[in-house]
Amino acid sequence: MEVAVDSTPLLTRRGQIERPLQGRMRVLLLVAAITAALTAAFWLGLVETPQKLSKTPQPVTGEFAFDDAWTHLRVSVFGKSVGDALIIASPGTSNSSHVVFSVSSDKDSAQRDTRVSANLSADGSMLDVVVAFPDAKSPDPKRLHADVRITLPQSILAFDMRGYAPASLVWEATDVALSFDVHTAVGSVEILSPLNTSRIAVVTDVGSIRAQQLVRSHVLSLQSSTGSISLQEADIIGPVFLQSGAGRITGTVRGYTQLDAHVSSGSINLSVYSAVEEAPVALITKTGSVSAQVFGFRGSYHAATKVGAVRVSGNVHRIDRNSGWVGSVDGKGSLIAETVTGSVDLKFL
Repeated sequence: MEVAVDSTPLLTRRGQIERPLQGRMRVLLLVAAITAALTAAFWLGLVETPQKLSKTPQPVTGEFAFDDAWTHLRVSVFGKSVGDALIIASPGTSNSSHVVFSVSSDKDSAQRDTRVSANLSADGSMLDVVVAFPDAKSPDPKRLHADVRITLPQSILAFDMRGYAPASLVWEATDVALSFDVHTAVGSVEILSPLNTSRIAVVTDVGSIRAQQLVRSHVLSLQSSTGSISLQEADIIGPVFLQSGAGRITGTVRGYTQLDAHVSSGSINLSVYSAVEEAPVALITKTGSVSAQVFGFRGSYHAATKVGAVRVSGNVHRIDRNSGWVGSVDGKGSLIAETVTGSVDLKFL
């Protein structure tokens, strides 16, 4: 008995054999196309490398606490490379104090190499806070910044700050009994709380000086080589010296025994109330206007400009276009307002 055998080849049709092969080929072609596209994007800079995708280092932070009261605060900022500091002085509510800092940069090494320290002197009378940025390295960090907040005791005797590297100060603290001294190469100084002390001396080579609250002192000396000086209100028993190389001098000054305001390039706009009628006043700029409201003055005045107008109003007795006297011809006070290029406007009230 013969058995019928089906001799028809399995999957004889060409399409049945090639269909799986076509699917694999499509996958391989797609992978190749994606790989080529990513390679091209990498070389064209359209895809960031893992280094570019790395996150900015987390800031380095720290804190120092002191239970014993100290009376003198000294702050120093050092560094020859990229780096700037913001010093914030805040008021405390007890005799304890603390220092909190944060250092941030685009490079871990710059953060690690920046040193912030706070130490009491041997006798416990002075707190010495130091910020030391690292020396120049290759490549330098693009950004290196230190925030230092110092919470002071309820009262101190003296404050001294030296910024050999760029450093700015924000003063929010209470009174300083003896002296308030700041000298920084690059940086601004802002006084945001009332300040009562015996002597105020602020010098910055590049930066502004702003007192946005009442300041009281026996002596006031503010100097900025490149930056403006602004006084909300200053009540000074003794002499006042204000100097700006390039900027404006504005505000209100009371009670002085002598007032000198000098600007090389910029304007002067002051309201002045002298407690001493014969107090000498000098308002001088080379390029810019001079404007002043003068209260309680008795004596002679001289107002002059080479290019601009001169306006003098009030109870004045004119000698000529530029000179005269106020109150009494016997008054011992003297007021000089001069500019080379700009107007002069004096109002005696």
